[in-house]
Amino acid sequence: MSTTSSSPDGGPGNAAVDNAGEAEKQLSRCEEMVQYSLQRCPKVKFMREKLEKLGCEMPTGMFACRPCEGMDISGGFIPPTKGADGKPSRAEVVLCSDKGVNQTMMDHTMAHELIHAYDQCRVKLDRTNCLHVACTEIRASNTSGECSFNMEVRRGHLKWGGQQKECVKRRAELSVKATPGCSDKAAEYVNSAFKPCYYDTEPYDKNPL
Repeated sequence: MSTTSSSPDGGPGNAAVDNAGEAEKQLSRCEEMVQYSLQRCPKVKFMREKLEKLGCEMPTGMFACRPCEGMDISGGFIPPTKGADGKPSRAEVVLCSDKGVNQTMMDHTMAHELIHAYDQCRVKLDRTNCLHVACTEIRASNTSGECSFNMEVRRGHLKWGGQQKECVKRRAELSVKATPGCSDKAAEYVNSAFKPCYYDTEPYDKNPL
């Protein structure tokens, strides 16, 4: 094993140790927040129950904290895929440990990704179909709480009428832009899918906001 030695002036050795220590703290904090969301967040608990009823259970082990260096995201849903042996891998929700999110943001992120899991289970999303991607992003942004009045005020977006729809469109477009093959026409895909998908709040009877 090759190692970088420490130097008296706080050179690369100390920096590597500091970075590793900070990464461990971030990972530990992320895992604590995930457990809190799983146990205490009503939306997360509700979505897991609904997924289980559909036959797509998301046990605790399917939620993983990882660093997402270089990516402007706070989490992601990885659908099951078939391996070389033909056996499907399990679905996974990844939470980014290095984004400095608070508990409220973690709750929103997990609720958001669980909508993707629900849509994958419900209609077998085609991730190469940009309209499918736009629809699930609209639904996730709309029902997760990330477009609540308080969250929008924190972002500096303050409007008394229509703010929810504007926020959902804006955030869905950002997510579609980050999807390979969909980035060039993200706004077009979101606009095309917006009306039916915005009002589709399944499995909620109405938007929980």
